[in-house]
Amino acid sequence: MAVNMFVKSTLDCVGFFLVHVDTGDMMSEVVLTRRQLEDLQARVRDALAEDDHNRHLRC
Repeated sequence: MAVNMFVKSTLDCVGFFLVHVDTGDMMSEVVLTRRQLEDLQARVRDALAEDDHNRHLRC
């Protein structure tokens, strides 16, 4: 399943970011503050590190 996802900064409201996700069946947009986006970024990094660790255990 292809997913189109991007994050755009807003010119009108500095410090706010538009997160856009489109799976083809569903589309969602949410506005996050810089802090929320940084928290999301940290959680994505943690999830990727956990996945890498689990893959290493299986090999």
